[in-house]
Amino acid sequence: PQEAVNVMNTGLFYNPGNAELLYHQVVNFYCTGELEDSYVYLQQAMEADASQVSLIFELLPAIRNDQHIINIIRNNSSHL
Repeated sequence: PQEAVNVMNTGLFYNPGNAELLYHQVVNFYCTGELEDSYVYLQQAMEADASQVSLIFELLPAIRNDQHIINIIRNNSSHL
């Protein structure tokens, strides 16, 4: 997972604000246990394109059990 974080960081360097990459990074940080970073990236991803939020559930279905993730999505539902 840490290698995936590094790869996505490179992608985001060249494509800042790319929602799909941001959502992948949410899951990558989540899987490495860096939850605060995951939450920050989720906020950024939601601001970039909230309509793609379901991608995190496809990539990591268990993330549905994180109440903080759900709260971020609910708080940004106006972007949907």
